[in-house]
Amino acid sequence: MMKTWTRRLLPLLLCAGASLAALDRIAVAEIETKGKLDAASVAGLAERIEAKLGGGYEVISRSALKAMLKEAAFQQESGLVADREQLARLAEVHGVKYLLATTIAKIGSKLSMTVMVVDCTTGRLDPDRRIAIEADNLEKLFRQLDGALDRIGLLHLPPTEAGLKQLAVLPVQAAPGIGREDGSAFGAKLNEFLLKSGSFELLNRDALNLVAMESALVDAEQAAPGQYVKVGQIAVGDWLIAVKLKRLEVNRLSSGTAIAGVSTREVATLEAELRIIDVKTGALVAIENVTCRRKTTDIPASIRRDWTPADYRNDLMEQAAEQAGRKLLERLDPVLVAAIEGRQLYLTRGEGAGVRPGQTYEIYTPGKTVLHPKTKKPLGTAEKRVGVARIDSVAANMSIASLQDGAAEAAVGARCRLLDDAPAVSEPASPPAYPMATP
Repeated sequence: MMKTWTRRLLPLLLCAGASLAALDRIAVAEIETKGKLDAASVAGLAERIEAKLGGGYEVISRSALKAMLKEAAFQQESGLVADREQLARLAEVHGVKYLLATTIAKIGSKLSMTVMVVDCTTGRLDPDRRIAIEADNLEKLFRQLDGALDRIGLLHLPPTEAGLKQLAVLPVQAAPGIGREDGSAFGAKLNEFLLKSGSFELLNRDALNLVAMESALVDAEQAAPGQYVKVGQIAVGDWLIAVKLKRLEVNRLSSGTAIAGVSTREVATLEAELRIIDVKTGALVAIENVTCRRKTTDIPASIRRDWTPADYRNDLMEQAAEQAGRKLLERLDPVLVAAIEGRQLYLTRGEGAGVRPGQTYEIYTPGKTVLHPKTKKPLGTAEKRVGVARIDSVAANMSIASLQDGAAEAAVGARCRLLDDAPAVSEPASPPAYPMATP
């Protein structure tokens, strides 16, 4: 019996030992402070950082690191990050792969913490593994630490813990001639649409103001691509959206003749530009243009009967914000097929995200990346059309559609793109206007 248990237990112990040996070694340096901070609290924060990393790495504690530095005659203050030769020596002698360097600075009433990862084999600071977070006190900094370590690839949170992708819409920049209040109104409606979609966690107003100030993105049109690199060092989440309101006008048009009668109608137009920035890399990944035009004849007379110019403008803002939000969702969080039952599809988009009964969606699966034959620059992704589905009903977190064609190839995980929209409102039916009989 004992031999049997030994035979069963030995492979498990060997596997456990192999997995433990496979863990990379990471050293946690003493936290560098700038400003008056309580030393005990800072040391406590460093211990908590070590504890967080213990599950995925073999952690070299600060005391052990000090011993290594002393043995290697390595002066921490003279260039812990910059002296690549000594870092390489440290890695060669002690097998340390990464070094976590942290700085906490007190600026006014705020605390700013910068976390950096140094590859000890090269002695270089990885620019993509550097992040800064800000809070009122050390405890609040610690609460943000999980997300910060995850974004620089140290914690590897599972999707259930990592939560929704974070997205920040910078304050809208309005072109000359467009009021600042109009830009704020458009930004508010775009944020409202994205929040209702349930696809993102949106940053609050205070965080947005901090991002706008630190990233120096005053005008998205004039900003050089290099400026976006600054954004990657700010803990704003996963995506940053810079919005430029380029055109907003309401015109009155007339048609007809004096004899036949003259009819007038209002035509409102809004044009906007959306720049999508990947926060982790600081790269500008896409530019989306939005043009929304609304005529009074597009809106049922019973609804617009008592409308003022402000009502038309508000309606235009809502329609344009939905159009802009759909473009962002299609690129960052496309509608997917979640389940299939016969010719009935369940899609991953529900109420509040512009999905309405009557809409038709094209179903497709992405293929290989298409490269430029000479420069090898990615041009896009090949697509295979699977079919077309029509929305039958919309629930809180999903929608139900019926497959119109392509039943054989529809599969879970396929993407959906809006083909034909359904009207948001419709003119209520009214009885025919028959002429009245006279006695």
